[in-house]
Amino acid sequence: MQYYDTLSGLSGTALFSEYQNASLEFSHSGSDLDRVKVGVLLALSNTSFRDLQASLNLLNTAVIKDPGLKSLAGMLGAVLLQEQQSENAVRDLAQMLKDEKKHSESLQGKIDAIKSMEKSFILRDKQ
Repeated sequence: MQYYDTLSGLSGTALFSEYQNASLEFSHSGSDLDRVKVGVLLALSNTSFRDLQASLNLLNTAVIKDPGLKSLAGMLGAVLLQEQQSENAVRDLAQMLKDEKKHSESLQGKIDAIKSMEKSFILRDKQ
């Protein structure tokens, strides 16, 4: 938790640098702590390196021996999975809205065409 507090005070450039350092450290050590650090970094919003799926893979696929880290990784993984599902739902709903708007515009075009035909019939009948 202190690590997260430290991260929240860093600029975008400093966060990227921290991510690179943590990734390098994890690739060398493979330690549980470094795994969780990289997972936390990948989960940060508003960063160029954000990758929820990679974070979930790191946090959920390893056997973390330290009980405290295991609990933290499990909790973070559950929260990230829920966030990913919410993002997917929002994306799906946005696509559905876009599709419905196209359909609505198509229907409006047909309505306008019918109105135009009705007006032309009325004008023709008046003559």
